[in-house]
Amino acid sequence: LNGRVWAGHNIRRFDCIRIKEAFAEIGRPAPIPVGMIDSLGVLTDKFGRRAGNMKMATLASYFKLGQQKHRSLEDVRMNLEVLKNCATVLFLEASLPSLLNGNCRGSSTITTRSRSNGKSLCREETSRKSPPTASIGYQRAVPYASRGSLEKMTSKVKNLLCRAQGNQPLNSILKHSHSLLR
Repeated sequence: LNGRVWAGHNIRRFDCIRIKEAFAEIGRPAPIPVGMIDSLGVLTDKFGRRAGNMKMATLASYFKLGQQKHRSLEDVRMNLEVLKNCATVLFLEASLPSLLNGNCRGSSTITTRSRSNGKSLCREETSRKSPPTASIGYQRAVPYASRGSLEKMTSKVKNLLCRAQGNQPLNSILKHSHSLLR
């Protein structure tokens, strides 16, 4: 532990104190971290209290990740999953506001950059899996392994947006975000 980066949820107010107490009990100097990452602070600042209190068990329940085990390795894994889910919600919140006011009854096809810019594509371009080579500048890798998984994720996002329609959009998408992340 000494000279390492420590990471955890509420590590500053709970774990660090317990570690110091345990080392004092055996008459040894407590280890000193070179850095500390407390997910409680990060999530409170960035994610807020939209899932309720900021306890790990509450956050895990919000994202339907199961029960907190209060065992080191299991809690680390759960903390990582909670962080990934919160990051996904924050990403969707930042990426989708312009879509939240749109019509969810539109075409089920994926909207490409050229379609969103008002350009229509010819039949050949809509059936092609990769973009024309002349228009390639910088191309990011798609985070989904196959077309099927991309369509599944697109469908989940569309269903989530449709459920959010008519309510306060961002609050509603966050309320239902756990269904997207399954």
